[in-house]
Amino acid sequence: MTALVRTLISLRTWMQMHTTKAENEEVVEKLDFERHWKQKNGLKDGMEAFDKSFKKGLALFTQYGVIDDKPETIANFLRNEPGLNKTKIGECIGDRHMTEVREAFTKTFEFEGKTFMEALRMFMAAFRIPGEGQMIDRIVQSFALRYYAQNSDHKGFKDGESAYVLAYSVIMLHTELHSPAFGFRERMTFDQFVINNEGLNDGEDFPNDFLREIYDDVKAKEMKLTDAVPNKKEQKKENNEKSNEPNFNSTAEQKKFYFEKENVSIFNETKPVLKKSKNTALEYYEAVDTKHSNAMFEVTWGRFLKALSSRFEDSNDTQVISKVIEGYRAAADISTHFKNMKIGRHFVDSVANFTYLDKLNVYQNKHMQALKLILEYSDRLAGNINEGWKPILSTFSNLEKLQALRPHKAMGEDQQMSDMTPKQQQQAMEREIEIQTSKKILMLANMDEIDRVYDKSVDLNDEAIVHFVSALCHVSDMELKENRSFSLAKLIIVGNSNISRIPVTWMKIWQPMSTHFIDVASKPNRDISMNAIDSIRQLAMKFVKREEQSQFNFQRNFLKPYVTIMQRQELVDMRRLIVDCVEYMVKLEAAHLRSGWQALIKILEVAAHDSSKDIVDSGNKMMQLLFKDYFDNVSENDAFPDAVEALVAYAQNTVDSEIALKAIDNIELAASKLADGNVVDLETEGYAFRGSNDLHVTHWTPIVSGLAMLISARQNLIVRTSASTCMTTVLTNYGKLFDNSMWESFFKRVIAPIFDRVKQTNSINKSSDWLTDTCHRALSNIVDLIVNFYTPDGKSAVNVVIRKLFSLIESFFVKENDRLCVIANACLFSLVNGLISKNAMEPLWGIFTETLKRVLVKIDSSSELSTWVPKKSRFEGVGSASFASSSSSSSSSQQNTSSASSSEAIVASKEEKEDACKIIRNNCQAHLSLHENLESLFKSHSAIIPDNIIIDLSDTLYKNYETIADVNTGNDFFYFLKENNSLVMNELYHCEIRSMKLVLLFHFSLLAHPDRTKAHKNSVEMLHLTLPRLLRGYLREKRMPSLNNPAYIEAFVVPIVFALAQLNKCTDSFFGSLKELLYPQLCDLIAAKHQNIRAELVTIFKRSPTMLQK
Repeated sequence: MTALVRTLISLRTWMQMHTTKAENEEVVEKLDFERHWKQKNGLKDGMEAFDKSFKKGLALFTQYGVIDDKPETIANFLRNEPGLNKTKIGECIGDRHMTEVREAFTKTFEFEGKTFMEALRMFMAAFRIPGEGQMIDRIVQSFALRYYAQNSDHKGFKDGESAYVLAYSVIMLHTELHSPAFGFRERMTFDQFVINNEGLNDGEDFPNDFLREIYDDVKAKEMKLTDAVPNKKEQKKENNEKSNEPNFNSTAEQKKFYFEKENVSIFNETKPVLKKSKNTALEYYEAVDTKHSNAMFEVTWGRFLKALSSRFEDSNDTQVISKVIEGYRAAADISTHFKNMKIGRHFVDSVANFTYLDKLNVYQNKHMQALKLILEYSDRLAGNINEGWKPILSTFSNLEKLQALRPHKAMGEDQQMSDMTPKQQQQAMEREIEIQTSKKILMLANMDEIDRVYDKSVDLNDEAIVHFVSALCHVSDMELKENRSFSLAKLIIVGNSNISRIPVTWMKIWQPMSTHFIDVASKPNRDISMNAIDSIRQLAMKFVKREEQSQFNFQRNFLKPYVTIMQRQELVDMRRLIVDCVEYMVKLEAAHLRSGWQALIKILEVAAHDSSKDIVDSGNKMMQLLFKDYFDNVSENDAFPDAVEALVAYAQNTVDSEIALKAIDNIELAASKLADGNVVDLETEGYAFRGSNDLHVTHWTPIVSGLAMLISARQNLIVRTSASTCMTTVLTNYGKLFDNSMWESFFKRVIAPIFDRVKQTNSINKSSDWLTDTCHRALSNIVDLIVNFYTPDGKSAVNVVIRKLFSLIESFFVKENDRLCVIANACLFSLVNGLISKNAMEPLWGIFTETLKRVLVKIDSSSELSTWVPKKSRFEGVGSASFASSSSSSSSSQQNTSSASSSEAIVASKEEKEDACKIIRNNCQAHLSLHENLESLFKSHSAIIPDNIIIDLSDTLYKNYETIADVNTGNDFFYFLKENNSLVMNELYHCEIRSMKLVLLFHFSLLAHPDRTKAHKNSVEMLHLTLPRLLRGYLREKRMPSLNNPAYIEAFVVPIVFALAQLNKCTDSFFGSLKELLYPQLCDLIAAKHQNIRAELVTIFKRSPTMLQK
């Protein structure tokens, strides 16, 4: 054991003696003072002063008139004057009082189009990086803002903060890879570099290829300043090493390579010596590279640890234990020296396990020695122990636990041992031993000294504090399982002490802290949860006081835990406490809040979905307060869209409709403020915001999409109605601010999706108030809105969506839902009539006609019938017998008229029949409504409807007539309907006759206009076709008792009277062309029982006496 420990001590001593020293000497380039002296008086004195103090130098330059005191002038001088000491330039631009100069200096660089490393190298070449962390932080922030502003489309960064974090990380990487101070250990690998930057791109990772580019660039070339003279010897050595270095697949391979390389080197040096005569004195060479000792320790540490721990456990000899403790001490020193605490942690863990603080009944002096060593580690190695903090802090937690030891519960205040059972006596004695032992331990490990370890965390370097906090969070988590909060209290203290660190370091500290606080604050334990929530508030109040640059999101990321806790916490009073914390922060720190507004508003948005009316009401009052007293703060810090989304959430709340209505009022208020330029400035002309149109879209989108969401939601009718009214008001008042692309985008992505439920016909209840009220109201409002903005000259931005509006209305014609068809009918003709009133319909008649044609096909009753009839009877030779066989009451006349078939009859189920009848009736009602509106439109505006449109519509209606007439004249469908639903048959009769009447109306009207002569020929041909068919249809029904149906006969009366009346009004030439064609039918009509028909016949026969003579 003695030899083993001496080996460790010797290794540590040798390592400390041969540590490579960092070369920090700076060689400043000689200045051509004579040239500058001739150009500017006083430059030489200024230079000399600047080398000592940049403030004195700048004062002399200003005094001698070399520069003035404007920040831009100073910045250009620092950038362009070749003689200035670049170390002092770095100190100057990093000084906290030189903010304006630093910003102006950064603006002298043009980074647009450059890669991140090109820009960073250009920037860093202009000065020497100062040594103070705060100075570096300010400079890197300035660089990041400039680079992101000129390369905002860079695919590697989510925001300016990400550029700042990565720039800082690259500088650390450069130091790690190139500084001689780190030559004694392995350089940072790419994988380590990636791990260091995980989650720092606004919560996401940077692209792997992007980080690889950066890493390779930094590794390949050191950032050399122009005033630094490179160390040729070191450069040559580095180049030689790199040229012989193979590609490694792992760190282990790399380590093995270097180890074998050094072994070969040693062997080559000693081989000549070994060949000498044995009588010759051997000459040994001293190793000077500490890499040898590190490699040796990495190979042997496991055996050292096993030997030390086994001897400590087995022996009680004081001298042996002292040697073991010294071995542990040396091993920890070696590990921390090489920054290799992944190994060192095992030694610290081993020592901590031997403190036996959880086994007080077998506690010995050697365990006290282990505790002393742990205390020593926490003090002497604090800055380098890193991963070793976890066992150390666990030991501190166990020490605190000892303070709570109390006598065994079996021992009352006056109870004697004699009164106990033997088992109780044993337990009481063991507890008393533990208490006495704990007192001795606590005398050694004074808790005040341990408290100072936490207080001194502020002195730890950036890397060490992150490890310290992570370990403390882990220990606190273990304690909470025992319902203890010692480490949680210490975590709050550490957080308060270290919150002044630079933001990039603090956010690394905050990452494990926030995760732990979320876990703690989400627990159902009220006291612990309250402590964590209030701790976040205290830290946040301090953090937000620090100035945050634009494009950075430190405050937002800091406050994010509240959002998660709000979503997870089950206790209502804890959720209410978070809302109260938001109110407290807003009222006290509104002036300091920047990106923090977004997080606070997100918390209020989560509160809107709470099941507690009290929380929803409190959150709503806060939103009201924000819009009343803090609107400028919110909008100036890019939180306007977040505020609107929160208002939408309150409008969606399910606990109080009054809150929802107030939220909608505030959404309308937000829209007016946005339109008035209170959020972003508007241009004096046109309809776009100053700057990027994306800004315009991002501010209006949450308003419009939020209202659309409320309209389509399955909630209170009053709320939906209010949202619909609000959306109409907003778009009517401010739609003029939208350009073509915005209107097109809003219609496609916001307005049209309101009616997505229409496509889900099976999920729509025909009697639901969404369908009967909200849907109709919303579509009507949109139609009115588009009509209001539409212009026939095409200059209105809304013109781009008119075709989409026709398509949207067309989608409402759903065969399964007659209510949707009613809405579509009303809105379609409202749109057309509105456009006609603005003289804007002329270029749109074609769109209207095509829409109408598709709709008529869509609601064609006969085509629908064919889809439910059993497959074997679909026009495969199966006639009416197929349907007749489904009913025992089928008449023989029906069977006689059916076509012969060898196929087996297919019986339709009752459900199939009922469903078919419903669909057919819906289609018929949609037809009749369309016919009625189309007739009204034609009668009101026939003069402005183009001839080709009238003819096109007529052809479509005639085809529709033929299809329905086929059903009504006795095919398979007819017999089914005759059996099952006479009401549907009557609807079909009216559809047939109404289609024919419209065809007659269109063509008689064309003939009546002398200025429409181009259409006369088509009209004459169509009337020659339709009039005889109309009359034959009526007469056929009179003569065929098998098809006789009084309703069908009555349906013919109106169009026949209309046709005869129009025939009496037409020209003699047209009348003459028809009288011979119609003569047989007209004669048969004389026997008609309808008075109106006979009256019109009298007029016709009077007009042509020859017809009577015949």
